[in-house]
Amino acid sequence: MRSFALKVLLVLQFLFLVACASTDSSSKKSLDALALVEIANDYYEKGLLSDAEAKYRRITREYPKYHEAWLKLGNIYIRTDQLDAAIIAYETCNKKQPEDVRCWNNLALARVKQAVSSLDVGKAAMMKNSDEYLGLENFQMKLISILATE
Repeated sequence: MRSFALKVLLVLQFLFLVACASTDSSSKKSLDALALVEIANDYYEKGLLSDAEAKYRRITREYPKYHEAWLKLGNIYIRTDQLDAAIIAYETCNKKQPEDVRCWNNLALARVKQAVSSLDVGKAAMMKNSDEYLGLENFQMKLISILATE
């Protein structure tokens, strides 16, 4: 029930943004925008991430104030291990809707994943089982334990 209410709220918020941004205020433009969001969300829920990404990118171009599209883009980039792109999407989401805690949480998660990846690179440069290597590995395990609790 909560998920349905959240979806309804997000659709209403999006329609409000479209109405505010539209100069001709035509109902056709609002319906086109709503259809685009529904298609993007459908692709996203089905795991068709490249199709969803294309639709959300279009939404961000046509309706840049709609923060939910930025959030979903960040989620897609996290899932496809495009961490730099995810961070940019979440930062944009935070600028558009700074009170949405999901954007902040996901930004932090992306940065922790980035840190874990950089520790892999660091470990590759160290002699295995050296104090330095073990120190990096220990720190990496702490970060991974943080990720595991999410």
